[in-house]
Amino acid sequence: MEIASPQSSWTLQDLILLQEDLQEFWISVATSSSVAKMVLDQLPQTIRKLRLNVDSDLDDETDTEDEEEYFTYLQSTIERHGAAATPQATTPHTREVVSLRIDGFFESDALPLLLPFLETCARGLLKDFDSPETDCFSDTRLRAALTNAGASQRLLNSRHLPQKNKSTDAEIAATISQLPQLQIVRFGQCSATGPLTVQAIATCGKRLRQFWAQDCGNLSSKDFTSILIAARNFRSFTAYSFDLVERMTITFITAQDLIAANWHAPYLKSFTCHLRVPRPDDHVPVEEVHATFGHPAVEFCHEVERAVYRQIAWQTSLRELELGSMGCNRPDEPYVEWYSLEMSMQSGLSELGPIKELRRLNVKLVNHRIGVPELEWMAENWPNLRSLDGLFMNGQPRDPAVVTWLHAHGPKKQR
Repeated sequence: MEIASPQSSWTLQDLILLQEDLQEFWISVATSSSVAKMVLDQLPQTIRKLRLNVDSDLDDETDTEDEEEYFTYLQSTIERHGAAATPQATTPHTREVVSLRIDGFFESDALPLLLPFLETCARGLLKDFDSPETDCFSDTRLRAALTNAGASQRLLNSRHLPQKNKSTDAEIAATISQLPQLQIVRFGQCSATGPLTVQAIATCGKRLRQFWAQDCGNLSSKDFTSILIAARNFRSFTAYSFDLVERMTITFITAQDLIAANWHAPYLKSFTCHLRVPRPDDHVPVEEVHATFGHPAVEFCHEVERAVYRQIAWQTSLRELELGSMGCNRPDEPYVEWYSLEMSMQSGLSELGPIKELRRLNVKLVNHRIGVPELEWMAENWPNLRSLDGLFMNGQPRDPAVVTWLHAHGPKKQR
């Protein structure tokens, strides 16, 4: 049974009570934690597969005056359905639940919502468990109940670490090695990540699906490319710096490392990272380029950029491509990444033709050269592009003709 539109809690209860042999139940529309708990409490013993969508914020919108109406309705339901309408005590560890997925954000309610239900589930059968937006393993009691039911931890973030963000590189690596079903890694402001962590992540290899790192200053360009090479089944890769006031901690992957990686992730949908390339133009002092990259010629720089574009183009399933730092500026100093991709026809933008599924391009804080020729190429070669962020630099286009073109032909969303 699937519920795909909003329903009152008593309507849901009625639907459940009428399905005495219910084995599969799916609510695809977002519900409050209180409604989700009612559903879990009322499900019959026969349930085997369950999927809910829970948003704790919806509880704040519930009208408390509805409670009296609900209990009046509940009494009439009991009269219509008899004893079956009252919540039945379920013997612990007897429900043969094999699949449970809960979408949405409900971390503050996770323990009271899930623990009573999990205690009714048979041990070791829940092999398919997922809560992609909410960490259900950070609470000790809930983690134990999930483990007893058969669920494996697939998500690791900084809060799971023994000393939180103060854990050592060795402790982080040891934690990763103890999670044989790990698929998602999320590190925020975790400065201890180092070579042991990178090695442990790389060992996870093809089972990894998502990687997210914010302000992890100890992770280098080579570390990120090592992870990319090992995890060929990535769906999402994000590595960025948020606080750009500390310029020395900016997260990036160098062109040299990316080109050498021979990177190919056929299922990758989203990629976010600043790609550092040589840029000897009017906004980058030639002496800085020469000191950083050893070769200031424009032809050389464009050759490097073309090689980077070709690496990106191998990821033909890409839908979101973010090439900036995603960070915040100093309030008194507009900031861009000087050593970033031009995204111009002269630099080889046409090499990106194979990523036909691209829906969103973000060049915020990128020192790009996107003008009318580039926009026309994008319109012709990226038919699914719907969002172009960061087109204007500090609110102004580099070429006034861009504004005219956008009014006539632009993507559905540009900023």
